Amino acid sequence: MNKFFVFFIVTLLTFNISFANEENFIDGFEDIPMITGMHQETNNDIFFNNEETRYIETNLYAYKPITYEEFANFYTKTLPQLGWTVKEKSQNEKGYYAFVCESCAPSFSYHGYFMTAEELKKRAKEIYDGNRDI
Repeated sequence: MNKFFVFFIVTLLTFNISFANEENFIDGFEDIPMITGMHQETNNDIFFNNEETRYIETNLYAYKPITYEEFANFYTKTLPQLGWTVKEKSQNEKGYYAFVCESCAPSFSYHGYFMTAEELKKRAKEIYDGNRDI
């Protein structure tokens, strides 16, 4: 009985350790991990593949508050470890980033994250005015 109990405990601990080290990656983006506190809604995913390109659209939702700094720090540290590189930002990319910030702000407001929405609007305005880099 004692040998079986010890075997059971060792097996249980082994599985717990392996599950604790497992990272969640975004479905369809096998090389992009999902930050803790986010959930992927897979019911509305859009996938399009052909020989030349791949288009994937998915929705991520926060089930706990995540600040922009936490989000940016996580991906700034994590993505280079997975082979991603940072490239210089062109004026078009700055404008696109500002557009995305501005476009996402109403969604944050709708879900009650008013401070985050205001921060996104502020970032977009500063980028458009040339007072902020991305």
